[in-house]
Amino acid sequence: MTTTLTKKDINSPLIVNQPEIELLLCCARSQVDEQTKVKIKNLVNQDLNWELLLEIGERHGLIPLLFYNLNKLCPQAIPSNIFSSLEQYFQAHVRRNLLLTAELLKILDIFKNNNIQAIPFKGPTLANYAYKNLTLRQFCDLDLLVRERDVPKIINLLTSLGYELPSPIAEIEQKPYLQYKNFLESKEIQRKYDFIHSQKQIAIDLQWSITEKRLNDFFKLDLEYLINNSQLTSLGGAKVAQFSLEDLLLYLCFHGSKHCWSELKWVCDVAELINNNPEIDWQKVEAQAQKIDCEKILELGLWLAYDLLQANIPKSIIASLEKNLRVQWLAQQSYRSIFERPPEELNKYIFISSLKSNISTQLVYFLTMLTTPTAKEWNYLKLPKSLAFLYSLVRPYRLFVEYFNSKKI
Repeated sequence: MTTTLTKKDINSPLIVNQPEIELLLCCARSQVDEQTKVKIKNLVNQDLNWELLLEIGERHGLIPLLFYNLNKLCPQAIPSNIFSSLEQYFQAHVRRNLLLTAELLKILDIFKNNNIQAIPFKGPTLANYAYKNLTLRQFCDLDLLVRERDVPKIINLLTSLGYELPSPIAEIEQKPYLQYKNFLESKEIQRKYDFIHSQKQIAIDLQWSITEKRLNDFFKLDLEYLINNSQLTSLGGAKVAQFSLEDLLLYLCFHGSKHCWSELKWVCDVAELINNNPEIDWQKVEAQAQKIDCEKILELGLWLAYDLLQANIPKSIIASLEKNLRVQWLAQQSYRSIFERPPEELNKYIFISSLKSNISTQLVYFLTMLTTPTAKEWNYLKLPKSLAFLYSLVRPYRLFVEYFNSKKI
C-alpha cells in the first residue's frame, strides 16, 4: 500500500453495521449478484472512511477481492489516492501469486520425476479451485502435504533448488525451547519443516500431517485417506492433485474454526468453494463430518458463509442451522472474533473445544492445550533443562493470569 494507514489498534472493536464493513462484505466474493451491485454502488457514495476500509481489508486478507469488485463496478467513485493504493497492492499481489504458482508447478514436476506424491493445499490450488481465479485469493507461501517416508528425499531435492532449512544449532541458540520435544513449536508436535529460498523470498511449509500432533483427535482426516481420495485439478496447464471437494470443504471449516474465524478470508474460502463448485456431494460431506465428529465444525463454517456472504447452501441445511441454538451461539462468538477482537488464548481453547459433541474429546483437547508449553512460557519463565518438565504447570498458570488480567481492563 502506498497510502499511509491510520495508527489504529488492529484489535480495536469493529462495528458490524459500519458502512466500511458492509462494503467489504459485499465485495468479498468473486461473483456479485445484481442486488449486491446496487448496494456496493450506494455504499461507495456514502461518507466512507476509506483509510479504515483499507485497513480492515488488509487485516482480513481481502484487498484483492475489494479492488477487483470496486474496479469492475464503480472505479470513478473511489478517491484517486485510494484507488491508486488498491491498484498497486493488487498488481504486486498478482505478480507474487504468479511467481509462487510457477514455483509450485516446477517443484511438483521434480517430485513427480522422483516418484514423490504431494498434495498442495491452500495457496495457488485453493485460489484456483475455490475462486476459479489465481489473482483473487491472497497467499504468501506454499503448503505441501507429503508422506513422512519421503521427507529425507524431499529435503535433498529442495536443498538442490536453493531452499534451506534453519540450522538446528542456530535455531536452538535463538529459540532454546526447541530442544524440548513437548513444546508446541517442536518438530515432533508440528510435524512439518519450514523451508526458505532467500533469493526468491519463497517459503515452503512441508507437512506430513494435516494437523499438529495435539489436534490428532480433533480432525481425523488422515494423510493416506486424503491422498487416496484426492482428485486432479488443472493449474497453469498442468494436472495437480488436490483434496476432493468434500474433503476440502471440511478442511476449510476446520482451519477457520481452529483460528476462531478471526479473519474473513477463511469464511470467504468456504463460500467461494461452495458457490463455484455446485457439484459438491452434500450427503458425502455430512456423512464424513459425522464419521470424524466434525459436524459442529462443518455447521458453523456453513452458517458463517451463508449469513455473512450468502453462500449457495441447500435450503434444507440452512433451515436446520437456523434452528440450531448451539450453532447460533458459536456464530455469535465467531462474529466477536471477526468484528471485535480475537479471543484471549484461554477463551480460544474453550471455544474450539465446544465445537466437539463428545465430552471426552472436549476434555482431552482442552487439557492438551492447557498443558502443552509454548514459546510464551519460555519467555515468561526461563527454567534450566533439568526442570523443563515444569513448563506443563507454568503454562496453565500463565494462561489464567492472562485471562484474569484481561478481565480487569
